[in-house]
Amino acid sequence: MDEPTPGTPGTPGTFGTLDASDPVQVAEYERHFYQAFAALTDNTLVRLIWDWDDAAQRVRTRIPYAEQVIYCLRDDQGRLAGAMAVNLDPGAALQSAGFGFLPPVAHAQRSAPEGRYCEFMNLMATPHHRDQARATYQAFIRDFCYADLVSRGFGTAYSTCTRRRLRAYQLFGATVLDETAIQGEARYFLHWPIADLLADRRSNGPFRTLLSLSKR
Repeated sequence: MDEPTPGTPGTPGTFGTLDASDPVQVAEYERHFYQAFAALTDNTLVRLIWDWDDAAQRVRTRIPYAEQVIYCLRDDQGRLAGAMAVNLDPGAALQSAGFGFLPPVAHAQRSAPEGRYCEFMNLMATPHHRDQARATYQAFIRDFCYADLVSRGFGTAYSTCTRRRLRAYQLFGATVLDETAIQGEARYFLHWPIADLLADRRSNGPFRTLLSLSKR
């Protein structure tokens, strides 16, 4: 990982980013990526938008690694416990477009008042996540991933999700912009006000933030 950062005090975990020039790190990530999604019966549409190597049990998105940042959560033994892949240039290629979704016109024209936008492409936990405290995982997403994205000038993110994950993401601040059904499988297009969510987290703390989001 590049520039590892300790996790929340009192909990295990190291936060960092994937070094896409390191074939060992990339192989580890792609194998866990495959294991996290290959067996999901309610999420078969990802076969349409990602590049799958079933023989090697690896998968990657079609967005080049050079246009991504992949945030990594590792346990105290250095094993990958969680990851989030973010498309930093969705104006060039938007993964969500594979389902027919497009960002609002203001963002497509790069004139939205909340600043630049990015795209969440993959959020996963590995079997090693069982050893991580829930608070550590939340700190990884908000305090590390969101904070880094906001520091890069991003105020908003977009993503897609299945019906099964929709409620959980809404509780953490996502709103639905559009929805569709492909081959009988529902897909939702989500808006994440990451700059606002980060500010809310810092002013209210994790537990009040979760409570306030659950009431929206």
